[in-house]
Amino acid sequence: MSRDDIIGKHMDKVSMEPMSGCWLWTAAADKNGYGMVWDGEKMDRAHRVFYSASKGLATPEANVLHDCDNPACVNPAHLHAGTQAENMKERTQRGRSGRFIDQETADRVREMLAAGASQRATAVAFGVSQRLVWSISKGLIWNAIK
Repeated sequence: MSRDDIIGKHMDKVSMEPMSGCWLWTAAADKNGYGMVWDGEKMDRAHRVFYSASKGLATPEANVLHDCDNPACVNPAHLHAGTQAENMKERTQRGRSGRFIDQETADRVREMLAAGASQRATAVAFGVSQRLVWSISKGLIWNAIK
């Protein structure tokens, strides 16, 4: 099925939002607001199907990230491919992570880990998730260029 066929088949499930340019998915959605669609083989997120039809995906595991931060948006112009690490970095930079920290706090997290504290103890001390502490320790987020 061609790009135009795939997108055309599903455009009746899209509402154009003129102010933002988002193409809002109006059919089935998951609990996080991401549109869900049958891609011919399996259920998939609608923004992935629209992006794949428009630009192609290297692998089924590839992430499709929203430039507009709107999970319902399926506009290929608002989407780009990226890694999970890039997705988490963008989430934090845009202030969408559950706990806001700054570079100074991230540096203190690294210092505490370097002093021998566990990730769990560090997370508790800073009131953040252990996953956030792990991401900082791996340099995935808040990795200042020195």
